[in-house]
Amino acid sequence: MSSNSLSNFEGQIGQAMLLSQIDLRRVSSKQKQIFLHANLAALVSCWETFVKSIAAEFNDNLMRTTDHNLIQSISISKVMAKRIVSRVNTLNYDNSREIILVCTGYDPISDWLWPAKSLNSTQVKAFLDEILSVRHSFAHGFAMKRFNWNEDARGNVCLSKNTVVLVKDFFRHLGNVTDRQLAQSIRNRFNGTASW
Repeated sequence: MSSNSLSNFEGQIGQAMLLSQIDLRRVSSKQKQIFLHANLAALVSCWETFVKSIAAEFNDNLMRTTDHNLIQSISISKVMAKRIVSRVNTLNYDNSREIILVCTGYDPISDWLWPAKSLNSTQVKAFLDEILSVRHSFAHGFAMKRFNWNEDARGNVCLSKNTVVLVKDFFRHLGNVTDRQLAQSIRNRFNGTASW
């Protein structure tokens, strides 16, 4: 079972991926890039919503306790969480990690790996920040930076459907890992039962 945040995240990803189902063979190269950038931007938005939502859901889940001292601590944590979330504009790796860590006490650094793609935590950090950089270039009309994942066979910097699927799979993986570890944290650290 997954959290409401993860279920919503999966639904939002499904909606975002509708853009990738458009037949792009009949549009110009420039139009194709616009669709693919919009798809990537939608996936980034899904990630940002998930991170903020899971932090709040974690604390709401802990509020079900009968331990009054814990309830007071959680109330303080919820106020801090709202402050952090309101001041963070872009959820790059460091900001995503900070929200999870400060709002839940769980540090995802050792779990945010991607074994299926042989990425360690440093490489996951770099990939997440690169994705945000590409989204930023699209949102503000800058030239997209070159990374090893956004380059075609001819060496052109561009996005492809495969790139968008890679980003989707990456965010899904991080979401699932985070969700699973936060449920475990509720069980192990707080002797509670996660609602998911």
